Amino acid sequence: MACTTRRLIQFNLCKKCTKRCVPRFLTTEAQEIPLQLEEYEFEDMEYSEQEILYPHHIPTTWFQKGLLAVGSGLAAFVDPKRDDMIAVLGESTGYLALKRIRRSMQLDREGQKILREQPRINTSTIDVPALRELPEGTFGKEYTKFLDKNKVTPDTRLPVRFVDDPELAYIMQRYREIHDFTHTLLGMPTK
Repeated sequence: MACTTRRLIQFNLCKKCTKRCVPRFLTTEAQEIPLQLEEYEFEDMEYSEQEILYPHHIPTTWFQKGLLAVGSGLAAFVDPKRDDMIAVLGESTGYLALKRIRRSMQLDREGQKILREQPRINTSTIDVPALRELPEGTFGKEYTKFLDKNKVTPDTRLPVRFVDDPELAYIMQRYREIHDFTHTLLGMPTK
């Protein structure tokens, strides 16, 4: 028998099972995300420790994501050099795109391995000084030239904060970390 739900701001509450449910129109597939009511404070919108899904995570409602999208979009439009606002815009609007990327990764052996191992790209995993010593024309040498020219490091990318799924958050973080690889491979300037 189907749940009888009553609308409460941006999500549904099932009267029988007292779980928060993501509205079907906001997902690509019908799914329920269980959350006991005792863990959620409606009056002041505080979140319990159990809802912090990964380091730097800030849980947000769909309404809050909408506000973040509008605010960060306007800020990025006014000042396109605000990479922090572009990052927030991507996090607050990229849910469906991230799900499509995850599905593509799940259908590919290499993608499956990346999702399973979750490798990171930063100065603790890449020996940047050794890459600088590589011969001209190699990817490593070109990558370090790109980093130097743009005054960035593999650690420059901001951590993901507003994606409410740990695996999707990793995909967003990986997308950010390989971003400079794409610039290097395609010879694309940043401006």
